[in-house]
Amino acid sequence: MLIKADDIRKVRQIAKNTSDERIEIYIREAESLDIIPRIGAAFYQKLDNLGDILLGQAEEKLKDQDDCVIAVENEGDLPINEWKFLNGGYYKDGCGELKRMEGVRKALCYFAYARFVLQHSTSVTPFGVVTKMGDESSSVELKSITSMSAEARQIGEEYLSQTMAYWNEVKAVCDFNLSKPKGRRRFLAIGD
Repeated sequence: MLIKADDIRKVRQIAKNTSDERIEIYIREAESLDIIPRIGAAFYQKLDNLGDILLGQAEEKLKDQDDCVIAVENEGDLPINEWKFLNGGYYKDGCGELKRMEGVRKALCYFAYARFVLQHSTSVTPFGVVTKMGDESSSVELKSITSMSAEARQIGEEYLSQTMAYWNEVKAVCDFNLSKPKGRRRFLAIGD
């Protein structure tokens, strides 16, 4: 997965006691249905293979002295254009105008949140689909939930559109540079 539950918590409020496993279901759905069709499976696989460095057969994760997982994910490990595609940044378009985009990870956060907010309080039990409520909670109208989801989805779409515009600029520049014919010197006779 390109993001984790905590990445979503950075852009929208989700209760800390909501299990990451419950949120990850919606991350996988958003990746499969919103991101992969737009960026392609091969490119997604390349980006998805970035991640934690694993040690040995036990698949233990390499950690630093503060018990933080060390990951292969920084500007030095990816070409800068791909790093920006993931994490966002500034770039100049074909006309030289400075633009900013948020990157595919932030778009994915909003897509996953939009899916999560619609379904998070429902559970399928042997007695049917139920809405779980705490002692001090009250239900929110479906209209409000749908509105929150639609807003998050719209933000995700805009961020992904900006990111794809960036990627199209990058590809256009790369294609232009690759298609330039190799210069050959030609000499023209001047005079007699």
